[in-house]
Amino acid sequence: FLLALSLLLSCPLFFFFYHIASCILLYHMITRILILLCLFATRVVAQTPVIDSLQKAIKKEANQEKKANLLNQLAFEYRGIDAMQTRDLAREAYSIGQQVKNQKIQADALHKEGLSFYYVDSYDTAKVLYKKSLQLAQKLSDSSLIAQAYTGIGNVYRLQGINDTALHYLTSALRIYKGLNDKVNVAQCQST
Repeated sequence: FLLALSLLLSCPLFFFFYHIASCILLYHMITRILILLCLFATRVVAQTPVIDSLQKAIKKEANQEKKANLLNQLAFEYRGIDAMQTRDLAREAYSIGQQVKNQKIQADALHKEGLSFYYVDSYDTAKVLYKKSLQLAQKLSDSSLIAQAYTGIGNVYRLQGINDTALHYLTSALRIYKGLNDKVNVAQCQST
């Protein structure tokens, strides 16, 4: 056995193939690391321009209602990136909505706060906030906000496996979005 091992180690072909195998393994490891870095960098960079422009607009905006709407937009942009930031922005928008007595802003802010819980799998809390948003939206007869709330509630029920109820809410949202000719949200409802 020792003789065979010493012959193998003294053979130049052994070292050649050993070196090739090591290079291939190293290549695969480096490739995987680079792919992960590219995916991470793409996600971060893709969000930055919109977030940056909204942050600048918020700082410049003197009108409180417009500022609250911008805060809600920014909260939406952060939804899949930073749930706590989404929640803080939504709560600030809600507070401004209360100060200026604008229930539309409040309804939208409640929905955005619901998103912050949805994205961290706190579905029951998200559903409570979506239903509060729905109540305000119905009080205002705001079809777009009603559909938004229906979509959120439907998605929570879908993820909880309560499919009949999910279908009811998502179908209701789809019907409203079609009536509003909102092609983006129609497509999102149909893909859910």
